[in-house]
Amino acid sequence: MKRIVLVFSLIAGIITAGMLFITMPLAKNGILEPSALLGYGTMVLALSVIFPAIKSYRDKQQNGVITFAKAFLIGIYISLISSAIYAMGWEIYISTTGMTAVEFMNSIYEKQVTAMKEAGATAEELAMYQIGDWYNNFLPRYLFTMLGEMFPVGLIISLICAGILKRKTAKTA
Repeated sequence: MKRIVLVFSLIAGIITAGMLFITMPLAKNGILEPSALLGYGTMVLALSVIFPAIKSYRDKQQNGVITFAKAFLIGIYISLISSAIYAMGWEIYISTTGMTAVEFMNSIYEKQVTAMKEAGATAEELAMYQIGDWYNNFLPRYLFTMLGEMFPVGLIISLICAGILKRKTAKTA
């Protein structure tokens, strides 16, 4: 199980971290508008490796049998490890920009805040959206990026895949 988890985690982590290095410079330079849809779409695509990982483990190492709990555990492990890789990719990216993390984030989301104001957002709504100075600290930023962005997507995909792939008895020919 360890090998399957590591291989598929690396695949998902490299896809998401790699997309950061492609899309963020484009967004920063105004070529590509920052898009949560693109980011989360990439995460869904990358984390879709959970399905073949569970299926491979079930079929090749468990003789076609796997419990929901075991399948879910494989998905969660892949989600955690690939989320850690994604968060590390983010740390590497912001450390190479020459800006503080807060300055970088504010430059990316400036258009979105303007659009919120134009749409009539209240001061409370805008205050909730702003990133505080805490984002300049490595550990809170890393944990927020890991657990608040990619991991929830992996959690949902893990639940879905475990539900689909669980099998109590071996398939007969």
